[in-house]
Amino acid sequence: MDGTCETHLFVFEAPIDALSHATLNMRRSKDMGIADWKSSWKRHTRLALGGTSDVA
Repeated sequence: MDGTCETHLFVFEAPIDALSHATLNMRRSKDMGIADWKSSWKRHTRLALGGTSDVA
């Protein structure tokens, strides 16, 4: 899996939800003044199930 954070996996129902999470994470990093905010979305691993599971 991609991402540098080895302790978290974010699971979403749809791909748009994963993209929204990545965008919000990037904007938060920018607001916090993190120098490398443009690539901050890559830190976490996200998985979109795309409606394939009824238990997540």
